Amino acid sequence: MKTALKLISLTLLVFSLGVTSNHAQSESEPIEESSPIPPRLVEMGEGSPHPFALIKTLEPENGFVVFDWVSSEGAKLDGGNSIARFTPLTPDPETGEYATLTDAEIASAILAPEPQAAVPVKVTRRQLFLALLQVDETLTRDAIRAMLSTEAQRIELDEAADFERAHPMVAALAAHPTLNLTSDQVDDIFRAAATL
Repeated sequence: MKTALKLISLTLLVFSLGVTSNHAQSESEPIEESSPIPPRLVEMGEGSPHPFALIKTLEPENGFVVFDWVSSEGAKLDGGNSIARFTPLTPDPETGEYATLTDAEIASAILAPEPQAAVPVKVTRRQLFLALLQVDETLTRDAIRAMLSTEAQRIELDEAADFERAHPMVAALAAHPTLNLTSDQVDDIFRAAATL
């Protein structure tokens, strides 16, 4: 048992050192984690407000990236879950697979994203829940329902066919400490939802 605990502690220490080390390479190695596309640090270079972006979700086929700004020490520098959209890639006609984006291409997509579409007035419940899952896989309907403080808000969540961007329930969810989303982040989620 003690050996297993020591092994786990050593693994966690090695992982934390890997996350906080300064990545001087142009192509950062992926950070090991059990997700379909493991998070990776991208060195942002000149013109960036912060030295690194920790890529959490990257969908080349949809032109969608979710990231956190981080310092050279690996510390998060903002609320996280920033979203950038870029021109979706087309699959290889022979294999049907998408090209792997280089760090430079990801940095370019973040620093010079496509011009933003107008924020949709409303999206369907399916679109909104799928967009929230892209930002954070733990944002299930039950988790979102638990964030609402009144029965009226929970009824709205359960029964509404569409969700309006200006609805007070959307503002209440965005302000919840678990999400703590800025208005721009909510706009981005609605834009992303409209494409799903």
